[in-house]
Amino acid sequence: MEEFIKQAFLHIEVIGPHVQEGHYDLIGQNGEIILPQVWETMIQPDWSITMHTV
Repeated sequence: MEEFIKQAFLHIEVIGPHVQEGHYDLIGQNGEIILPQVWETMIQPDWSITMHTV
């Protein structure tokens, strides 16, 4: 998941470098932060995930 996110923002000038450095959170449907260690096991099909830069 992390590599997919980095690839998606690779050529975005303003926030791309921040994403490459890992300065973002993925927020689940109930407002919880999804930690990188559990992304693959926690995120389910049809979920809406929000990304916030930090």
